[in-house]
Amino acid sequence: MSGRFQDLREQLSQSERVAIEDALRQCKGNKARAAQLCGIPRSQLYKKIQDFNINLDAILTTH
Repeated sequence: MSGRFQDLREQLSQSERVAIEDALRQCKGNKARAAQLCGIPRSQLYKKIQDFNINLDAILTTH
């Protein structure tokens, strides 16, 4: 059973990362606006960017 929960956690984490990356792209890297778009405090966005090891330069140069 724990394997299913791990898969769910991984899927949720991946979905969250994609949503943050999409918000950052849409807001052209403006973290305050991206946080607002995601409905989270800016401090939480900064933590998630760090936790997910999101490279803002790479995000803004792709797509």
